[in-house]
Amino acid sequence: GQQNQNRFSVVQTTFTPNTQVFNSGNGMVNGSVYSVVVTCEPPPSPPTDCLGATPLCDPLTGVLPNTDSGQPDLSAANRGCLGGENGGTWYSLNVAQDGVMAFTIDYNGGFALSIFGFIIPLVTNNYDFAIWGPYGPYLPIDPLGTDTAGLDLMCPPSSPPIRCSNRYADWQGAFFALGFNPASTGLVYDPALPVSGGQRYVRHLNVLTGQVYLLYVNPTQINAGAGEYSITWNNLGPGGAPLVPDPLDNYFTGNDLLVCGPLPVELLDFNAKAVHEHVQVTWSTATELNSAYFEVERSADGHSFAPIGRVTAAGQSQQRIDYGFIDTAPLPGTSYYRLRSVDLDDTYTHSHSVPVDFGRPRSTGLDLYPNPANASITVSYDLSGEGAVHWNVLDALGRRLDTGINAGQRGRNRFVVPLERLEPGTYLMDLRHPDGSSLGTARFVKQ
Repeated sequence: GQQNQNRFSVVQTTFTPNTQVFNSGNGMVNGSVYSVVVTCEPPPSPPTDCLGATPLCDPLTGVLPNTDSGQPDLSAANRGCLGGENGGTWYSLNVAQDGVMAFTIDYNGGFALSIFGFIIPLVTNNYDFAIWGPYGPYLPIDPLGTDTAGLDLMCPPSSPPIRCSNRYADWQGAFFALGFNPASTGLVYDPALPVSGGQRYVRHLNVLTGQVYLLYVNPTQINAGAGEYSITWNNLGPGGAPLVPDPLDNYFTGNDLLVCGPLPVELLDFNAKAVHEHVQVTWSTATELNSAYFEVERSADGHSFAPIGRVTAAGQSQQRIDYGFIDTAPLPGTSYYRLRSVDLDDTYTHSHSVPVDFGRPRSTGLDLYPNPANASITVSYDLSGEGAVHWNVLDALGRRLDTGINAGQRGRNRFVVPLERLEPGTYLMDLRHPDGSSLGTARFVKQ
């Protein structure tokens, strides 16, 4: 102890705050030695029905299973517009390529009576829903629902949903009403729609490859029992462009936006950039399972792609592998590049597309490492001359989560971006000139 110190104690600050685990008592003497052994056993994870979330891709029609075992998944802190947890069903949604997520949940409807704002269902009830995320990267696919790896990091949700529809709220304000409560709800491609509330439909979701979302479909009445309902996908490509399903692709459904089976290749990043008279295309894989080859595809309009080269894949890998391809005859102006990853049985997946402006040559050489990252990530890029570079960290919805300015010098530049404030997931690093023109973008994963 220190001179004139009377006593000291050891107090626990987490799990059970302000719990005293040791007290020396009064009458301390200089030179006294005390010891205490504290067992740091974290409490078990709270029970949750969310861990049983079913991977959802195919259009679904069936009887709503009551998965509510009485464990509290939702509370005032994370349920958003939902009135409560009434015995609904949890689903996980794995995004396989960039695009717009939209769907419709249809139900036969409920004949109900509203008196002084109180709802009296006379026949049956309908369903609300909420979506949390984005998380990432891909969750392991387990058709039997016995593997919760990945879900334990997501369940129960720690924040309010990013989309929420409470159809029940439409009837709560009615002084007197008698009739059918329209039961269809969902996500619609319409930027003017709200993201949450009592409306039947809420705004679409802009999603990126590798992201994972949680969907909870909830009956409006507690313990309402089973009911017939369906989920129909209305997904679109980036910016609302049509999504054309790949006829030989067995992994995607939901208009080719979501993945339902294990991917032959887990793509970590994909980039393309103009370098002198060529376009350099690079990509990295985290894992490969029965991969055959990669095909680099190019498009002049971002919609119609054609192959321009092929690179042999590793076949089997559980570690990062870097690949590259040089387009020696790039198109003038802006063109788009994407990657086609082909399995040994000819099934394949596409990456997101990357624009390259060859009419204004520049070489940014944008690299992010380590990727995936934890507390921080290093941004490395090339400049042909001195100048300020504005950087932005964007989420899946294009929202700016962090920003800053780096004083760039001619040649190679590096700076570090802290990531402590970001939730685990997939993000986009965007570099720009002071006039707003793009220097390059790259995707990274925060673990």
